Amino acid sequence: MSRKKYTKKTATKIRKNRRKNHFARRKIILLLLSVALLGTALYLRQNISYYYAMYFDRFTHKKLQNSESETLRIQKIINNPIAQRSRAALIFRLEQETPEDWDTLLAEIAENDNVTLAHRDDGGVQLFWTVPKED
Repeated sequence: MSRKKYTKKTATKIRKNRRKNHFARRKIILLLLSVALLGTALYLRQNISYYYAMYFDRFTHKKLQNSESETLRIQKIINNPIAQRSRAALIFRLEQETPEDWDTLLAEIAENDNVTLAHRDDGGVQLFWTVPKED
């Protein structure tokens, strides 16, 4: 089997194309490695700061008070898209919530001008609100 003989110009063109393709492949690989390195750095930054805080006792879990957890629970209910559309929500006191905290929460809610509370026979409270029109 004989090799195909190229002229000097053709051989030079082939070499230039190979070199050009080689550099293009190198650039793509370098770009992919850079993106992977950046992603790894961002991931590690988050984890390292977490472990750094734990190692130096700067990481403390905040235990929510009953009233705070109760408030967050009620906020989730009120901010629900269905409740927002109907401008009404039904809330109940949980067993672990104290009646004093519950009454305080209801009093804070009732202080708002655009909110109406309706106490139900089953112990629930129906909230209704209106959204004031802005000028």
